[in-house]
Amino acid sequence: MPKMAEFGDEVSFDLNYSALLAGMTTPYVKKQKNRGAMSLIPIDENCSGCRICQVVCALENFREMNPSKAALRIEGRFPAPGDYRIHLCDQCGQCAEACPEEAIHQESGVYVIYKDECSGCMVCVEVCPWDVMIMHKRMKTPIKCTLCGQCAEACPRGALILK
Repeated sequence: MPKMAEFGDEVSFDLNYSALLAGMTTPYVKKQKNRGAMSLIPIDENCSGCRICQVVCALENFREMNPSKAALRIEGRFPAPGDYRIHLCDQCGQCAEACPEEAIHQESGVYVIYKDECSGCMVCVEVCPWDVMIMHKRMKTPIKCTLCGQCAEACPRGALILK
């Protein structure tokens, strides 16, 4: 029989965004440990442009319902060719190579911005080949994907896959 958590034990929970978006009353699940090196794979043909991924990203990383803080972009290409493109970080490391402060470090295959080391110079944003290093006007440091996978979990059409 599993041990029950006792007062003082560290137990953390994440929002289960699929459950939350479906209107379930208990949208929390036990937080998963670091899954190691992974990647997000976009399947553009499945994207409907609903932007749930962006809402979930902002909720996960900033606890705000503010899609402009999402670390991925959805591009609507209309009228032609009439589809959506998902732009996200592929963890190429160009941001880390260009950072003059050396504030971007690789941890388990994911490049992470150390906010206390970042000067906000925006060099990393300028060199990002996918234009997914985002600087939000109310933040001092750029926003970058951390491969948490919540966007893939919440996508109702399977347009993002975490592998």
